[in-house]
Amino acid sequence: MHSETCSMHCGNFTGVDDKAFAKRKGYLDDLFNLVEYEADTGALNLCGARGVSDSPADLTSIFDELARVLGKTGKGRLMINCGGLFEACYFRAGMWKLMAIGMPEDPFDGLHLTD
Repeated sequence: MHSETCSMHCGNFTGVDDKAFAKRKGYLDDLFNLVEYEADTGALNLCGARGVSDSPADLTSIFDELARVLGKTGKGRLMINCGGLFEACYFRAGMWKLMAIGMPEDPFDGLHLTD
């Protein structure tokens, strides 16, 4: 199954830089349904981006922007689903790495039932 769109869920970031976030707030608000930023702790939670183009150029652009909100010691991660393929993107200041996550088609195959 191939989909031309992706969805992004469960983004959690720590060590967010205030100025960098302020610069990208409108962009993030347009992309995600939920953007919660706590300036006092530098925590950012993102959720609910749907209909994101499954294009390497578009995804790279989004990941680059997310990596740019982090301060020197910042970290983050974001769950992504593109056409049934689940991935996690991990972030550091100015860097990101995308990794596939193995998900069984049916997690109840081979399920052991107890009495």
